[in-house]
Amino acid sequence: MYTFTVLGICLLLGVIWLKLWLYPDLMIVLGIAIIVFGYWWKWYVYGFSIASPQMQEKIQQLREIKQLGEKLTFNERTDLWILDGYGVKLCNKIGFTIILIGAIFLATSPIIK
Repeated sequence: MYTFTVLGICLLLGVIWLKLWLYPDLMIVLGIAIIVFGYWWKWYVYGFSIASPQMQEKIQQLREIKQLGEKLTFNERTDLWILDGYGVKLCNKIGFTIILIGAIFLATSPIIK
């Protein structure tokens, strides 16, 4: 599935965050965007996994391979990881942290008139 595309978007959001750390209001917006992105990512992968009976069978085979302890590729591991809900948890934690940092910077920054 398109895991590397999603990881590239995450990397791009990280670079944007580093560039915008001086603008706390934009950090809050970026945090909200990361949270929304996490839910979109989960539903995208979930929709892709139930698209056809063959894909459902493939996901079931991946779960069985994981239970047997055999080696999975990076894409297969991340797809299972996202389907199990860990991608949303990670994006929520990152998003809320960025929102909190932006709120602290916004509260402590001097008002420029």
